[in-house]
Amino acid sequence: MALRRTTIGELGPRLPIGTLQGKNLVKDFQLRPYKSRIDRALGDWLEANRAKYSSAPILEAAKVAKFVSLICSQFGARGLALTDDGDSTPEAEVGMYSAWYADVMYAYVFARIQALGPQLEVEMTCPACNKPAKGVFDLDTAEVDVLEDLADLHKVVELKRPFRDRNGKRVTTLRMQPITWSTMLKPGVFSGQMDQISYAGLEESVVGTNTYEGEYRLTTAEIDEIERIDLVNINRQTEGLAAGLTLQTPMRCPNDECGYEMVDALNWSFDYFFGSSLPTLETASS
Repeated sequence: MALRRTTIGELGPRLPIGTLQGKNLVKDFQLRPYKSRIDRALGDWLEANRAKYSSAPILEAAKVAKFVSLICSQFGARGLALTDDGDSTPEAEVGMYSAWYADVMYAYVFARIQALGPQLEVEMTCPACNKPAKGVFDLDTAEVDVLEDLADLHKVVELKRPFRDRNGKRVTTLRMQPITWSTMLKPGVFSGQMDQISYAGLEESVVGTNTYEGEYRLTTAEIDEIERIDLVNINRQTEGLAAGLTLQTPMRCPNDECGYEMVDALNWSFDYFFGSSLPTLETASS
């Protein structure tokens, strides 16, 4: 798979993957101004839906999907109209779960840039010097991998140790695609390392095998049969499927005597991202 690496500042309002229209990927998206009525609709949604979700991270993922359905007037080939009372439609909200993870996350981050600007205040404790530090990160410089060709949407991975599918046939290859936002609502997706495919991610990304023509989804029992050597190989082979933002954004410790480069220094949660991350005048000018 061929991906083009760029930055948010260079890419602008274009999705890393896009929505399918015929044989083309439509990448343009448009945002509404982030006005108080969006917070009202989001608050009403939280009050009505908070109890439905089993954990705070899954609730957060659902909240992001709702927010993107509110803030976007266009998402690739999809037009997202609001109801008369300023809420997103059920169809728009549900549509976010079938959208690519890379696209939803990109629109979310781009909406923050439009609403509050690209500067993000980061507070952390450096693991090298163990001192508290505060710095400002420019979101426009965050790297993005963009999928350019529809033919590259899927990747075939050859297994080193084949297993039997539910029909007793020998699986030697898996056909894989990027994950959708719905994966973020599955238990276990937040466990493990961000750069390794999770069990839930594997369920979502495998869409075919050599044993069946057309779409084929693995069962839990089938995934359990995949050996470790193939899981490692899948992680390596599917790096090219990871279109979208580089979430493990590196940032150097702002303490002059240290300068250690930290990974995962950024907090992507909604309340922080659209609130306390806005730099103070003192921090922004330093």
